[in-house]
Parts: sequence; structure tokens; C-alpha cells
Amino acid sequence: MKEKTIAERLAVIETEVTNIKETLDDIKNNHLNSIYTKFDDIWKKFSCFEKKLTNRLPLWATLFITLLSSLVVGLVVYGVMKK
Repeated sequence: MKEKTIAERLAVIETEVTNIKETLDDIKNNHLNSIYTKFDDIWKKFSCFEKKLTNRLPLWATLFITLLSSLVVGLVVYGVMKK
């Protein structure tokens, strides 16, 4: 068998390093694209949820209902604890 020269060995190593680098670049780009796609999907869902919230009751009505509910629960707890 004939031994390879240094130049042949370096050529093989250089080819392998180039292939590995291209593979890693492909992996990096594919993962980034999928991450950006998922962020876009999440943002669309959040925007849709925000629109649904703004179409509901006004803020003052929500606060008023919350205050009354808390008052009723407080009175019920006070009534049960007093007995």
C-alpha cells in the first residue's frame, strides 16, 4: 500500500471540515427558522386573545363586579366564622 502524502491528508481533512461546517450551518439555520415560526404563531395567538379581551366588559364594570364578589365572599366568611 502506498502511504498518503501530507498534501493528500490535508485535502481530506479540509474537505471533512468544510462538510461539517456546512452541516452545522444548515442545522443552525433550520432551528432558527422553526423558532421564529413558533414565535410568530405565539404572537398571533396573543394578538387574537387581546382582541377578545378588549371586546368584553369595560374596565370599570370588571372592577365593580370584582369588588362586589370580594365583598360577598368576605361577608360569607365573616358569617361562618362568627358562629
